[in-house]
Amino acid sequence: MTTYITIEDGPGDADVYPVDTLEEIEAAQAALRDAGLDAAPVYAGDPDCPDSYANGRVLFANDNTDETGAMAEMLADRRDFACGNEAPEDVAEEWSWTSPEVAEKWLDARCFDGASARLLDAEGVTPEQAATSGDVCGYTDSVGYAVANGDMSIDDAREAIGEVD
Repeated sequence: MTTYITIEDGPGDADVYPVDTLEEIEAAQAALRDAGLDAAPVYAGDPDCPDSYANGRVLFANDNTDETGAMAEMLADRRDFACGNEAPEDVAEEWSWTSPEVAEKWLDARCFDGASARLLDAEGVTPEQAATSGDVCGYTDSVGYAVANGDMSIDDAREAIGEVD
């Protein structure tokens, strides 16, 4: 599912900026700065479809070093699980799409990879749903762990939590 922001470009007209990759996020942040805006809500879905919805995230025009520091501190408290052999400051980059409080919920669901958590989130899976336990590849763990570990696809995760259309 695509995530994006919009920046009004006049009455009834808005420019759409996807925010699914680091490059897209940086371009959207630059567009926010150019428009003189501090932040914009993030939407999920097709920008041309009325079913798109605000997903509760906010994209800030400037990198928030305080938030990055808070994220790295939270990750350091869970270093073995959340960081492995990487520095918490480096791992914090993977979680920059969300707040430390939300990242902690994903870690509580045993989803240790920020990119996997973001994919699940973009598909409408909550950390609480990702905490659902199941048998995967010969072991029992949460859906979040299985996705982060590369043992379960996003579609299989949605099926495991009962979110299949």
